[in-house]
Amino acid sequence: MSIEALGEDISEEDVPEVDFEQLKDSGVLGSDGPVLRAGAHDGWSFVIEPEGSYLAAHDIVKSVSRETVALCVRDSESGSCWISYAEDGEILSSFDPLFPDSDYGTRPDVLDRLTGHVAAINNGDRADAYVNAVRTIQQWLQCTAPQEADEERLLTIRIANGY
Repeated sequence: MSIEALGEDISEEDVPEVDFEQLKDSGVLGSDGPVLRAGAHDGWSFVIEPEGSYLAAHDIVKSVSRETVALCVRDSESGSCWISYAEDGEILSSFDPLFPDSDYGTRPDVLDRLTGHVAAINNGDRADAYVNAVRTIQQWLQCTAPQEADEERLLTIRIANGY
Protein backbone atom coordinates (compact mmCIF):
# COMPACT_ATOMS: atom_id res chain seq x y z
CA MET A 1 0.00 0.00 0.00
CA SER A 2 1.07 3.56 -0.55
CA ILE A 3 0.69 6.52 1.78
CA GLU A 4 -0.18 10.05 0.74
CA ALA A 5 -0.90 13.23 2.69
CA LEU A 6 -4.26 14.31 1.30
CA GLY A 7 -4.30 17.59 -0.53
CA GLU A 8 -0.55 18.10 -0.70
CA ASP A 9 2.64 16.28 -1.57
CA ILE A 10 4.82 14.91 1.19
CA SER A 11 8.23 16.53 1.20
CA GLU A 12 11.42 15.67 3.04
CA GLU A 13 10.94 18.78 5.20
CA ASP A 14 7.63 17.33 6.50
CA VAL A 15 9.30 14.22 7.93
CA PRO A 16 13.09 14.77 8.12
CA GLU A 17 13.75 11.44 9.86
CA VAL A 18 12.38 9.44 6.89
CA ASP A 19 14.52 8.17 4.02
CA PHE A 20 12.46 9.26 1.00
CA GLU A 21 14.51 7.32 -1.53
CA GLN A 22 13.82 4.11 0.38
CA LEU A 23 10.09 4.93 0.55
CA LYS A 24 9.96 5.63 -3.19
CA ASP A 25 11.82 2.41 -3.99
CA SER A 26 9.46 0.38 -1.78
CA GLY A 27 6.35 1.80 -3.49
CA VAL A 28 5.01 3.50 -0.37
CA LEU A 29 4.99 6.84 -2.14
CA GLY A 30 3.36 5.50 -5.30
CA SER A 31 1.49 7.76 -7.67
CA ASP A 32 -1.08 5.36 -9.11
CA GLY A 33 -4.10 3.59 -7.69
CA PRO A 34 -7.09 4.78 -5.68
CA VAL A 35 -6.78 7.19 -2.77
CA LEU A 36 -8.98 6.17 0.17
CA ARG A 37 -9.82 8.18 3.30
CA ALA A 38 -11.15 6.45 6.40
CA GLY A 39 -12.80 7.35 9.67
CA ALA A 40 -15.43 6.29 12.17
CA HIS A 41 -18.65 7.92 13.34
CA ASP A 42 -21.44 6.79 15.65
CA GLY A 43 -20.49 3.10 15.64
CA TRP A 44 -19.89 2.92 11.88
CA SER A 45 -16.58 2.86 10.05
CA PHE A 46 -16.49 4.59 6.71
CA VAL A 47 -14.15 4.85 3.75
CA ILE A 48 -14.39 7.61 1.16
CA GLU A 49 -12.97 7.30 -2.33
CA PRO A 50 -12.99 10.80 -3.83
CA GLU A 51 -12.52 9.50 -7.39
CA GLY A 52 -12.80 6.12 -9.04
CA SER A 53 -14.64 2.87 -8.50
CA TYR A 54 -12.22 0.72 -6.49
CA LEU A 55 -14.51 0.45 -3.43
CA ALA A 56 -17.59 -0.29 -5.54
CA ALA A 57 -16.17 -3.59 -6.81
CA HIS A 58 -18.37 -6.44 -5.62
CA ASP A 59 -15.36 -8.38 -4.29
CA ILE A 60 -14.47 -5.43 -2.03
CA VAL A 61 -18.07 -4.99 -0.80
CA LYS A 62 -18.35 -8.72 -0.07
CA SER A 63 -15.01 -8.78 1.74
CA VAL A 64 -15.67 -5.82 4.04
CA SER A 65 -19.12 -7.14 4.96
CA ARG A 66 -17.89 -10.42 6.48
CA GLU A 67 -19.37 -10.77 9.99
CA THR A 68 -20.95 -7.31 9.64
CA VAL A 69 -22.81 -5.16 7.09
CA ALA A 70 -21.49 -2.88 4.36
CA LEU A 71 -23.13 -0.11 2.39
CA CYS A 72 -21.47 1.22 -0.75
CA VAL A 73 -22.87 4.36 -2.36
CA ARG A 74 -21.29 5.60 -5.57
CA ASP A 75 -21.97 8.85 -7.38
CA SER A 76 -19.44 9.35 -10.15
CA GLU A 77 -18.61 12.52 -12.02
CA SER A 78 -19.94 10.89 -15.19
CA GLY A 79 -23.40 10.82 -13.60
CA SER A 80 -23.60 7.09 -12.97
CA CYS A 81 -24.79 6.08 -9.52
CA TRP A 82 -24.88 2.73 -7.79
CA ILE A 83 -25.83 1.45 -4.34
CA SER A 84 -24.81 -1.92 -2.88
CA TYR A 85 -25.72 -3.41 0.48
CA ALA A 86 -24.10 -6.57 1.83
CA GLU A 87 -24.32 -8.70 4.95
CA ASP A 88 -21.77 -11.31 6.01
CA GLY A 89 -20.07 -11.59 2.62
CA GLU A 90 -23.27 -11.66 0.53
CA ILE A 91 -24.48 -8.76 -1.62
CA LEU A 92 -28.18 -8.57 -0.84
CA SER A 93 -28.94 -5.47 -2.89
CA SER A 94 -27.07 -3.85 -5.78
CA PHE A 95 -28.83 -1.38 -8.03
CA ASP A 96 -28.88 1.87 -9.97
CA PRO A 97 -31.31 4.21 -8.14
CA LEU A 98 -32.84 5.20 -11.49
CA PHE A 99 -33.91 1.57 -11.88
CA PRO A 100 -34.59 0.27 -8.36
CA ASP A 101 -36.64 -2.68 -9.65
CA SER A 102 -33.58 -4.02 -11.49
CA ASP A 103 -31.65 -5.12 -8.43
CA TYR A 104 -28.76 -7.56 -8.88
CA GLY A 105 -28.50 -8.56 -5.22
CA THR A 106 -29.49 -11.98 -3.93
CA ARG A 107 -32.27 -10.67 -1.64
CA PRO A 108 -33.13 -7.04 -2.45
CA ASP A 109 -36.22 -7.18 -0.25
CA VAL A 110 -33.99 -7.15 2.87
CA LEU A 111 -32.66 -3.61 2.28
CA ASP A 112 -36.08 -2.35 1.22
CA ARG A 113 -37.68 -3.85 4.31
CA LEU A 114 -35.03 -2.19 6.52
CA THR A 115 -35.19 1.23 4.86
CA GLY A 116 -38.15 1.68 2.50
CA HIS A 117 -35.78 3.16 -0.08
CA VAL A 118 -37.82 1.99 -3.10
CA ALA A 119 -40.85 4.01 -1.93
CA ALA A 120 -38.59 7.02 -1.33
CA ILE A 121 -37.28 6.75 -4.88
CA ASN A 122 -40.72 6.24 -6.43
CA ASN A 123 -42.32 9.11 -4.47
CA GLY A 124 -39.76 11.69 -5.61
CA ASP A 125 -38.58 13.19 -8.86
CA ARG A 126 -36.61 10.82 -11.06
CA ALA A 127 -33.69 13.27 -11.09
CA ASP A 128 -33.47 12.95 -7.29
CA ALA A 129 -33.51 9.14 -7.20
CA TYR A 130 -29.93 8.79 -5.94
CA VAL A 131 -30.23 11.50 -3.30
CA ASN A 132 -33.58 10.18 -2.07
CA ALA A 133 -32.32 6.60 -1.90
CA VAL A 134 -29.08 7.45 -0.09
CA ARG A 135 -30.78 9.82 2.36
CA THR A 136 -33.44 7.23 3.24
CA ILE A 137 -31.00 4.31 3.53
CA GLN A 138 -28.55 6.26 5.67
CA GLN A 139 -31.34 7.59 7.89
CA TRP A 140 -32.86 4.15 8.56
CA LEU A 141 -29.50 2.41 8.99
CA GLN A 142 -28.25 5.38 11.04
CA CYS A 143 -24.99 5.48 9.11
CA THR A 144 -24.74 9.02 7.78
CA ALA A 145 -21.12 10.06 7.36
CA PRO A 146 -20.55 13.37 9.16
CA GLN A 147 -19.92 16.57 7.24
CA GLU A 148 -16.39 16.56 8.70
CA ALA A 149 -15.70 13.48 6.57
CA ASP A 150 -14.25 15.80 3.96
CA GLU A 151 -11.60 17.05 6.37
CA GLU A 152 -8.05 16.58 5.19
CA ARG A 153 -7.03 15.06 8.54
CA LEU A 154 -8.67 11.67 7.91
CA LEU A 155 -6.38 8.67 7.58
CA THR A 156 -5.45 8.51 3.90
CA ILE A 157 -3.89 5.66 1.94
CA ARG A 158 -3.23 4.93 -1.71
CA ILE A 159 -3.72 1.36 -2.98
CA ALA A 160 -0.88 0.92 -5.45
CA ASN A 161 -2.05 -0.62 -8.74
CA GLY A 162 -5.59 -0.86 -7.32
CA TYR A 163 -7.30 -0.31 -10.65
